[in-house]
Amino acid sequence: MAATTWGIWRGRAADAWRLLQSDDQTRGREEYAAAVGRFADRVDEAADAELRQVQAESLWSLASATALAGLIGCASIVVWVIYFRARRSHRPVAVEADRYKVTVR
Repeated sequence: MAATTWGIWRGRAADAWRLLQSDDQTRGREEYAAAVGRFADRVDEAADAELRQVQAESLWSLASATALAGLIGCASIVVWVIYFRARRSHRPVAVEADRYKVTVR
């Protein structure tokens, strides 16, 4: 019985091997490989497009951060100039008061 069972399995294995090597199976494998290749190409294109989009967004973020830093720097300079001009403008008043001998009663 075991020999008969082995013969059936061996026969089925040979039939399965012939089926796997048939033209239909070969064509099916080639079509599958081509479809997987096309899919991989589309995934690569989508990944490249996503990468380009992320790079563009990061460039705009960098540009806006640089512009904001420039505005803050300009505002700081303006405040600094206003502060020192205000300090300088108060001194001559005190000097003029001493020169003209202004007395406060």
